Amino acid sequence: MNNAENSSRIQPEESLHPGDVFMMLAPDGKVQVASANGRFFKNFEHFTRHCATALLNQMRPPYGNSFFVHWRFENPASVWADYENISVYPRRLLQAVRDQGLRPRATRRLYPLLYGIQKGCDTRQMADLYDNPDYLDRVCLYEGSNAEERPLSYRGIETDAGVLLFNSTARGESLYGEYLHFLAAHFYDPRMDLTFVRTLELLPEETLRSKINPPVDKLREGRTEAFCRLPSVYYAEQDQLGIYTELRRFDLTPKETNFVCLSSCIKSLFPESSRTLIEGKIQVELSAGKSSQELQINSNIVHNNNQMRGNGIGRHLPDVAERLSQRSVKKKGIVR
Repeated sequence: MNNAENSSRIQPEESLHPGDVFMMLAPDGKVQVASANGRFFKNFEHFTRHCATALLNQMRPPYGNSFFVHWRFENPASVWADYENISVYPRRLLQAVRDQGLRPRATRRLYPLLYGIQKGCDTRQMADLYDNPDYLDRVCLYEGSNAEERPLSYRGIETDAGVLLFNSTARGESLYGEYLHFLAAHFYDPRMDLTFVRTLELLPEETLRSKINPPVDKLREGRTEAFCRLPSVYYAEQDQLGIYTELRRFDLTPKETNFVCLSSCIKSLFPESSRTLIEGKIQVELSAGKSSQELQINSNIVHNNNQMRGNGIGRHLPDVAERLSQRSVKKKGIVR
């Protein structure tokens, strides 16, 4: 299972291009910080660490799990003038990104970055990050205990058929879980023609908003379409997603180890329904053999906690730290 943070990254030695644009976006898509014109930052890595460290130094949780995104305009003169501080016009930048059809050169998330700074490690090298108990405990601190303070966010489930989109409302969470349970309940069904499933977190474009929270219950209706697939109108294509990161990827080849991986993830996400799976009254219970194999697989997972070292946080944060500290505050954290 590959659940490492899915993002390309700029190498430290890469020179800054005059058309580079860096942004920090809230989970609902609102711009929190923007940088362009080659001001302040040497590269994307410098920008992300600067913003994350400023949050740790200047604000208390909750923090939304923001997206850091790097775009590059090959001809920046078509978007802004040399003398213009385009960073103060993030909407113009985002519109230019859409108009030119730019794809992100790199995408990172705030929570893994905060964790890496505090633990002194590069979370992009941790293949088991999203299964790491210490990381998950720290995420609970980052996001706070009050669910009402958390901004609306979006997730996706990608299979061979395309990407289904869900939001973080009660209905969206329910449908998200229902589809994953359906896949697990029919994992060994010979009619299943899907070969993989991966879970995503994303910022959907306005054109995709109509596809959010599809009617997953249609999977249980008798239809002529392929098994475990909704009508094509409910799917988005992978190249339409724009800004996203991968959480987990599962192989749907009907093998016991693959089933254990998928079912274990579902049980960790939805512990209250670890046995009952969506599909009428169908229930899936792991056999004694599967249970023992699950224990064996879980025991083989090696975490990197003991190898992590403490890391001091820099305090010289003039520009972005000041901007972040001047933003409106609601209770605790950034208003999103």
